[in-house]
Amino acid sequence: MALVPYQRINEIVNGRRDITPSTALRLAKFFNVCSGQRLRR
Repeated sequence: MALVPYQRINEIVNGRRDITPSTALRLAKFFNVCSGQRLRR
């Protein structure tokens, strides 16, 4: 099961959607990084 829907990731990558705190936490879990680290564009 995907932690973040493919469409949401696609929209973030293409600049059509911001990364919400919830999405940031899910991505941190997926990439096994501390949730306190910031994701940068």
